[in-house]
Amino acid sequence: MTGLRLLGAGVAMLVGFTVAFSEAEAAAKNKKGDLSAQFKKLDTNNDGKLSQDEFSKFGKAGKEKKANKLFTKLDGNNDGQLSMDEFKKITELKKKK
Repeated sequence: MTGLRLLGAGVAMLVGFTVAFSEAEAAAKNKKGDLSAQFKKLDTNNDGKLSQDEFSKFGKAGKEKKANKLFTKLDGNNDGQLSMDEFKKITELKKKK
């Protein structure tokens, strides 16, 4: 009987790990999806890039100076616009804080 209990416990642990991993993976995809959705929402002229004016709507009112600094940090090629790849770097900057 002890062997069956150990087997049952092992199966339960395996199922628990599988469910936890699936939930973590889904959460990561949701965050990525939310970022893409946010980019599309901000891209009011639908050109696939964010101007500094479009990006400034991302932050809170009265925080233009911080938004401008963040925009400059994200604009890796200094073209005055953010591509989706540049915009995605916002998560990296948040991790550094």
